Amino acid sequence: MTIEALVKLLTEYGPVGTALALIILAVLVGITLKKLESNAKADSERAQTFQDCLKKYQEETDKKFAEQAERMAVIERDYVTRESHYKDIGGWRSEIAQLRSDNNLSIQSVREAISGLTSNIISAVIEGAKKNGC
Repeated sequence: MTIEALVKLLTEYGPVGTALALIILAVLVGITLKKLESNAKADSERAQTFQDCLKKYQEETDKKFAEQAERMAVIERDYVTRESHYKDIGGWRSEIAQLRSDNNLSIQSVREAISGLTSNIISAVIEGAKKNGC
């Protein structure tokens, strides 16, 4: 018997049946809200872990860029002229810009996936409640 059929059956018994139907619906809404809250907490924990990893990755990247900047300064000072140096590394700059762009696209797709996850969780909870006869 589905929830809809149970509620319809209870409402046919007058005010007492309607009251019972409302109590059942209130309990189901409460269970769903608790599940949503626990899922939201888990999602926020995963998002925080992702942010921590992203911050660590950015710190490592910044450190590597700083090291490379020091190396380029030494090379420029000791081995080549500034114009020659920039001419030689011009392709690297465009590759670095492309990597940054790809990284930003990846981060954006992860954010979209996380926001889409919320609606999937809500659908799964509702389907689970229907399957369990709630």
